[in-house]
Amino acid sequence: MKITYELYDKDCEPLMTLEGKEYISPIGSDVYFIDEQEDTKKQVYICVEFTSIVTSYSYSIHEDTLHVNCELIEDLSEHDESQLRKYNKIKYKRK
Repeated sequence: MKITYELYDKDCEPLMTLEGKEYISPIGSDVYFIDEQEDTKKQVYICVEFTSIVTSYSYSIHEDTLHVNCELIEDLSEHDESQLRKYNKIKYKRK
C-alpha cells in the first residue's frame, strides 16, 4: 500500500502531494511538508516548506493508496504562492 500526503489550503484547494513511507500520522497531528525541485536548464532551485494538520484519510482500493489529507495551518503569503507555483511547474514538467 502506498501512502500519499496531500496538502490543501483552508479553501480545500490542493497545493502539493508527497509520498509517505510506512508511518500514518494520526488525525489532528502536525505534518511538516518540505520538498525541493531544481531545473538545471533554467538554473532554478525551489524549496517549499509548510506546516499542516491531518484532517482526514481516504483509501483508494483501485490504487491501493491511503491518502492522508492535511490542511495548511497558516494562510499562504504572496511569496509562498509564487514559490509553490514554480515548484509545481518544475515538479510536474518532468513527468
